[in-house]
Amino acid sequence: MTLSLLVYSIAQRRMRSNMKKVKATIPIQINQETATPTLRRVFQCFDGINLVQQGDHYLYEKFALDGLNDLRKKIVKLIGGHAQHLYKIKKVD
Repeated sequence: MTLSLLVYSIAQRRMRSNMKKVKATIPIQINQETATPTLRRVFQCFDGINLVQQGDHYLYEKFALDGLNDLRKKIVKLIGGHAQHLYKIKKVD
């Protein structure tokens, strides 16, 4: 439990730090923008993304994501790191 809370805290801190650097905000439940969202809210935003596998074997090139809208792409970019690769979002430097 302690380890999972540590990982959760690190992820939230990293995301908020990236948001502060680029002065980004995301909407919360009451349609207001915030620069300090909780990671729980971010997880709620990802509800509805589906992995579509093409073929019998799991290959990175043979899967697609359904339900990845602009808000979700923005959040993945703010999380940064390997997340962009996992969600097939090109890094813009």
